[in-house]
Amino acid sequence: MSLQRIVQDSVMEELRASLNMVKMMNSLTTKKIVEQNDVERFILPYENRGWERADMMVLRALSRQTRVIGYQHAAITGKHTEYCLSAAEALPLPDVLVSMGEVTAHMLTHRGGYPEGIVKSGCALRQKGGEVKILPPRRQPAHVLVLLSTSPDYYARTLFALNKIFKAPGGYSIRLRAHPLIPLKNDLRKTIVFPYGEDHSLEDDAIDWADVVLYSSSTTLVLNCVQRGKPVFYVPVDDYLDSTPFTSRRTLNGWFAPLMRFIRPWRNWVAWTQPDGKRG
Repeated sequence: MSLQRIVQDSVMEELRASLNMVKMMNSLTTKKIVEQNDVERFILPYENRGWERADMMVLRALSRQTRVIGYQHAAITGKHTEYCLSAAEALPLPDVLVSMGEVTAHMLTHRGGYPEGIVKSGCALRQKGGEVKILPPRRQPAHVLVLLSTSPDYYARTLFALNKIFKAPGGYSIRLRAHPLIPLKNDLRKTIVFPYGEDHSLEDDAIDWADVVLYSSSTTLVLNCVQRGKPVFYVPVDDYLDSTPFTSRRTLNGWFAPLMRFIRPWRNWVAWTQPDGKRG
C-alpha cells in the first residue's frame, strides 16, 4: 500500500496553514522560558503534533532535569496515525503520558507502540458521568445540531454533503457548531443552500437544544452527546481513514430506526456524489 498521496496531502495542508512557522515560534517561546527559569515540571497537551515535539526537543536539549508530562486529551480514531510509533522512530516523548481513560490508554500501548510504563490511565476533563438513555424526539421541527471540526477542508466536505441531504425543504431546525479554534468563514457560508443558524452557546446548552447530532470527524463533543442520550449520525466525507471515535458502527445502529421518520434524506445517503466526482 502506497502512502504517497496521504503524505503529500498532509504536507500541502501544513504549508497552506503556515503551521511550520507557528511551531518554530512556539519552540522559541519555550526556549526563552527554560533559559530564564528553573523549570521542574512541564505539562502540555499531547497529540504527537509537531509543535509538541519541538517543545520537547528544546526541553531535552536545554533543561534535562525538567519532567515532561503529556495529556492525551482528544478522541482517537483510525485516522489518528500520529499516535502510532514505528520501531525505527526516535521522537522526543514525555516522561509520562496521561490518557483520557483506560480505552485510550490501551490504544496507545497496544496500537501506538509507546514504551512500556510511559502511558498512565487518567480521566477525561470535559466529560460528565450519568446514565445513558435514548431520548424521544421532543420538538417539531426536529432540532439538528451539526458539529464541525478538524479543518476548513472538513468543513467544506461536510457542508457539501449536508447540501445534498437538506436540498429539499423539510421540517428541520439546523444549527452549525464550529470548532472554537476554527471559525466558519464567509466563503463557506455562501455555499450553504439550506436554512441554518450558528451555535455559539455553552456545550451543555447546545446538547440540550439538539434532538439529533451530525458529525463527520473526530470530536470529544460527540462522545458527550452520546453520553447524554442524544442520537448521533456519522457523515462520511470520503476520507482515506475512518474519522469517527466509535470503534464499531454497531454502536450506532440503535439510533437509526426511531429517527428515520423525520430524517428521511438519509435513505439515499450512500449515493452522495463527492465534489471530486467519487462516491462516498
